[in-house]
Amino acid sequence: MAYRHCGVDLILGGFLHFQEEIEYFGAKVLPLVRELEASPAGTGAELAGV
Repeated sequence: MAYRHCGVDLILGGFLHFQEEIEYFGAKVLPLVRELEASPAGTGAELAGV
């Protein structure tokens, strides 16, 4: 969210063990990001130190 606050709208990630890691990313990481995006405090300002 701090990256988004700074204007970043794309991050490219790489996975060593693609199949297992992409499944984990989709199941564990993306829901957390979506939750932060939906929250009123999801601006990322607190993370960016603004």
